[in-house]
Amino acid sequence: MKIKQIKKLAMQSFKKGNLDPEKIKKIAPLLNRRQLKTYIRFIKKLDREKKVLVFTPIDKVDQKTTSKLRGMFPEKKIEYIKRSDLIAGIRIVDNDIVYEFNVKDSLKSLASYIKQSYD
Repeated sequence: MKIKQIKKLAMQSFKKGNLDPEKIKKIAPLLNRRQLKTYIRFIKKLDREKKVLVFTPIDKVDQKTTSKLRGMFPEKKIEYIKRSDLIAGIRIVDNDIVYEFNVKDSLKSLASYIKQSYD
């Protein structure tokens, strides 16, 4: 089986944006070890492309933030993860792109700007 065919199987393993366990149970036994690894890699890649991870320092996110994120990332699932190491900020991971907005980075960039302007 060629890689393009395995990729097509991985795309067909999704039903309405979610993985369909029944399809996976039917497909997995038919693949050899190498093909199965490729199939799993494609499934993980497709799942990452359909999901946005949002790391916040609080448990619950208000409706205003959620609506803004849905406007920025339409047709993607938004998953919230609590990270206490973020101080008054937010980290958004969209596939391989990381957007980070927090107080620490803002202060660092402000300090470097001031340092450059007086040197």
